[in-house]
Amino acid sequence: MQTRAIVLAFAQSVPRLFPERNFMRYQPTVSIVTAPDCALLAKSVHTIMKAAGHDVRSDVIMVDTKVFADGNALPKITKTVRRTEVYLFYAMPLGEPEKGIARLAQILNAIHLGDPVLIKVVMPYFEGRQDRKDGARTPITAKVMARVIEGEETVKGFVTFDLHADQLVLAFDHAVENLWGQKLLAQHARLSFGSEQRVGVVAPDVGSSKRAEKFADKSGFTLLGVIEKKRKSANTVSSMRYIGDPVLGYHIILPDDLIDTGGTMVLAHKTILAGGALSCSAYVTHWLASPKGDGDDPLYRAEAKFRDVGLTVVTTNTIPRAQEYWRNNSDIVSFVQCEKMLADAIMRSLTPEESVSELSE
Repeated sequence: MQTRAIVLAFAQSVPRLFPERNFMRYQPTVSIVTAPDCALLAKSVHTIMKAAGHDVRSDVIMVDTKVFADGNALPKITKTVRRTEVYLFYAMPLGEPEKGIARLAQILNAIHLGDPVLIKVVMPYFEGRQDRKDGARTPITAKVMARVIEGEETVKGFVTFDLHADQLVLAFDHAVENLWGQKLLAQHARLSFGSEQRVGVVAPDVGSSKRAEKFADKSGFTLLGVIEKKRKSANTVSSMRYIGDPVLGYHIILPDDLIDTGGTMVLAHKTILAGGALSCSAYVTHWLASPKGDGDDPLYRAEAKFRDVGLTVVTTNTIPRAQEYWRNNSDIVSFVQCEKMLADAIMRSLTPEESVSELSE
């Protein structure tokens, strides 16, 4: 009893001992932390959240990475994140996902050691496409990446756009917000084609038929058919044919989650035009545009392949690109900004009884 009385007396004296401190527990402030490549996207989201009145830090916190002569890196979070909810914006460096995942693990550890309430990783494009073991002695890459991302105990969520397959969410132990970037593109298509009567949607492969159906429903255009393709190897198609209603006289939209090297979409474009379509455009969430083959080949890059056949693509800005890139390729590539949907998703996740999934309906 005497010990309890002493403890109670001390507790009651705390405000007097430390009058400048307020020991009440407040809702944690949100900190937006970003790697340099995602700075433009993160700052836009930050601006939207501030304008909406959310309790977000007054500035975006940058990750400053020192790289030593031997290639080792030392990332540093430039401001304190203590007792805040951290949203880390991060994108894998194009063509170097293994380097990117290692750097991400370092950054997450640095934030974790900064004592945040929790961390949520915002990675607009998730690199781990392999969702199953499809051969002997091969990894399930999505699970490997998920383990790295969730390696720190303070990581409690993941935000991305248009996973390559819906079942990829199963690789994670915590909540995944898989935002539907194709909704933004469908809305853009509706405005772009306006009152044009003969616009149709074609699935670029059998696996994307469900995605194409949703795109057609949201855009208001007719789903005409699907392209069946046979692959010889990864990134290489051996044959392709169109199955469905006639495309003669139609402007055709090919919706998909991503374009990697671009070869498959170019063949789909040729197949559709051979059926009498007036035009054909690709609408993809992630424009990777990975180079392939011999660097001396004039069609080494996806941009060159598209320009060669007159194929245009509408995409989102989930893949960080310099403004100069968009200007230099504006003849074939245009983009729809994803900041508003991303900011809405974060704000909804911070608000009780709000639904993030409604953004994809």
